Amino acid sequence: FQLISSSASLQHPEAGGGVAFFAHIGGFVFGLLAVRLFASRNRPAPSYR
Repeated sequence: FQLISSSASLQHPEAGGGVAFFAHIGGFVFGLLAVRLFASRNRPAPSYR
């Protein structure tokens, strides 16, 4: 839904709120990249008692 609304705000910037849409999308993309970058690749084996 946000992609549709943000593309509409590009065509009609007087509608307002376009910056907020792109900020949320940018934050989501940054979060995905940060998780992939900082996630540990060598997960410890689960310890069963």
